[in-house]
Amino acid sequence: MFYFENWAQCREWLKGIVDIGLCTEEEITEFIAANKPKQYPCIAYFDVKEMLSNDDGIVYIYKDQIHEWSMLMDEPEGKKNECSYVSLGPKLR
Repeated sequence: MFYFENWAQCREWLKGIVDIGLCTEEEITEFIAANKPKQYPCIAYFDVKEMLSNDDGIVYIYKDQIHEWSMLMDEPEGKKNECSYVSLGPKLR
């Protein structure tokens, strides 16, 4: 997982993914534009299932999603030992 506070950090990371000498500068620019996150800060990771299905596989998790997860994981009194389904998938790309 990778944490980005701003676009400059993320742009360098995305460029490093494709800038291996096999792409033109235009292709690199297109890849970066197509895969940039919607907001910052964010966490990025590669989803192997998406990579295998010919998608780029980069998934972003945003602050609001982490906040929602933390609220779901907070155990109110009397609800300990109960289990509920929580989607780990991000809301935005």
